[in-house]
Amino acid sequence: MRSIAKEYGWFEYLPKEKVIVLVEPKIYDIYAGQYQIAPNFILTITNENGYWG
Repeated sequence: MRSIAKEYGWFEYLPKEKVIVLVEPKIYDIYAGQYQIAPNFILTITNENGYWG
């Protein structure tokens, strides 16, 4: 489908381009913590030596 869309100029069927930006690593520390996703599900985000989990 994408090949046909590219050939015929059907731009609404082509994938959207993603813009990659550089973010200061210290900003990620703001997001570290625990988040309650559902009543019985807590997601924990940590930063250990530059690796997020």
